[in-house]
Amino acid sequence: MDDKQALDYIIKLAEYMERKYEGRNKRDEAVYLRRMMKIEPVVPEAFRLTATTFRSPFVNTFHSKAKAMIGSRYPMPKVRPVKVGEEAQKNSSLREKWLFSAYKTMDNNSRYGSVYGQIIDSLISGAAIWKVGLNLHSWGKIRRGKGEIAEDYNSRTDELHRKNFPFYMEYVPRSCFFPVDYDEKGLCEVLIITTRETLPVAKQYGLTMSEGKLILGDIKNEYSFGSMAETVKVYEYWTREEHVKVVDQIVVENIKNPYGRPPYFCAYANITDSTDVNDMGISLSQPILSSQDLFDSLMSM
Repeated sequence: MDDKQALDYIIKLAEYMERKYEGRNKRDEAVYLRRMMKIEPVVPEAFRLTATTFRSPFVNTFHSKAKAMIGSRYPMPKVRPVKVGEEAQKNSSLREKWLFSAYKTMDNNSRYGSVYGQIIDSLISGAAIWKVGLNLHSWGKIRRGKGEIAEDYNSRTDELHRKNFPFYMEYVPRSCFFPVDYDEKGLCEVLIITTRETLPVAKQYGLTMSEGKLILGDIKNEYSFGSMAETVKVYEYWTREEHVKVVDQIVVENIKNPYGRPPYFCAYANITDSTDVNDMGISLSQPILSSQDLFDSLMSM
């Protein structure tokens, strides 16, 4: 698709997917509000003058204990030797160490702490979604300097590779994840819709403001931040063949998908036999939500 076709399709698709998954997101929000104890207890009018607001931690405690049972330590990878023998066993052990170090490196690079911790926490809430990608800019072809000897060039290349791990992992909130279609190999089309702070996004993609709208153009030092909206919608569209990213109404990326599949992985909790997309991945604490509400109301009277 060209940029105009991609923009038109993604905006229309976003409207449809938000309607389709509205029930899922409302249910997830209900869990979140009770876990964070943000629900105002319902108190009969006769008791309101003397009522003291009480918010119980039932859902929050349930999630904390469930997360502790799963464990916060990253799982140890196991690699089966390809054949019998000491060398094969050494090779297997070496790959296990590399994989564990790779997982930890990707986990520790998260801006919000541990990606693995977020994955386990969100799994208890209903589903865990994460993205694994490749930092192509860090591992691209490194140019050899004019007159640079091979030993120095190889050393410089190795040093750059050591400093820049090629893979990254990101946690994706389920409210932002909209699976569009699946084929025999799995997820083949997906849309990610996020609301992000405008300034970092504008800097990242070379955008500026004009007449109240974002346009292509670098932010200058004299830029007036007061005219910029605090947040902006960002759309990421993936199929097996293409990847398109849209900021507000601007296509900032339209490229061939380098992975051959959408780079997202999903694990559901409490799976049911329902075929309704809004019933996929029900929070483990779903059955006690109403109990917490009733208890809060009772204790607040």
